[in-house]
Amino acid sequence: MLTNILSTARLTRASIALGAVADIWLVVLLSRAFPSADTTALSPIPLTLALIASAAVAIGFFAFGGVLNDLVDVKRDRALAPERPIPAGQIPARHAVLLASACLLCGFVGAYPFGGVAVPLALLLAVAILIYDAAAKYVPAARLALFGVLSGISMLIPDGRFPFAIVVVMAVLESIATATAAYIVEGKRPLLSTRSRFILAASILCIIAVIVETARITNVNIDWIPGEMGYAELSIPAGVFFIGCTYLHFAARAKCEGDERRRRADQILRRGALWRAVTASAWLIAVGLVLEGTLLLAVASIGFSAMALLRSLTPMPEGPAKWR
Repeated sequence: MLTNILSTARLTRASIALGAVADIWLVVLLSRAFPSADTTALSPIPLTLALIASAAVAIGFFAFGGVLNDLVDVKRDRALAPERPIPAGQIPARHAVLLASACLLCGFVGAYPFGGVAVPLALLLAVAILIYDAAAKYVPAARLALFGVLSGISMLIPDGRFPFAIVVVMAVLESIATATAAYIVEGKRPLLSTRSRFILAASILCIIAVIVETARITNVNIDWIPGEMGYAELSIPAGVFFIGCTYLHFAARAKCEGDERRRRADQILRRGALWRAVTASAWLIAVGLVLEGTLLLAVASIGFSAMALLRSLTPMPEGPAKWR
């Protein structure tokens, strides 16, 4: 049973999805703590329902993208990554299709209580995931930029008029930085060339401009940062952000060979998800929501610890014989 649970968690990228849950919970808590005249989607929803529904959105769409990715790459994985759940026979392909459908439905059901533009944004997110898995992931710059776009869209589902653009921008940059470091370490093909780096940098600037302009258009009275934050308070999430960037910089420069590259890349993705959760907690603490920030960090830590414990307790099947 533990093996089946771990195989499903690997297929759905459950440990990485916790970072997406932290980001969307950050939007829910900030929208309720600092309501604006333009924000009405979260007002009639109880906090518990809002947190459960937003978690369903984050986990549902993230898991849908992960399962769909493995279904699209099943032939490739049989040759290059036979230890993945579908090629290894741990999860049949037909079961993976049912799991992807259930995850997609979970995401839409979670978006429904928020009303307004939540369902159209959820549909846009589903289309963006399809584009990512079908085509964009084979182009390095498009793959990494769209990965950040997916994070930004999911964050706006609970509140399409979320005014604090800097919060969304930071989360998007964290997603792109984590995906880039993992891409470099794993040595995926095609390699991230100098031309791709320039295109990625230009794409990031365009994404930031779109986020800022969307917040400006959808809000009459725009506040770029939540509450009455000064430089001292803003330094808390900013410090966590730059510490994470420093770690990813040195992690991307580490020398790895063979199977160690894939394991190292997976480790970077998990730690990047934890980085996003810590940054979300830092935002809440900085605006004075100390209890909410502490609880968010505790929930994320418990989730990541549980996944690590499950991996250590579950015997993984041996891979195919290899030459040494």
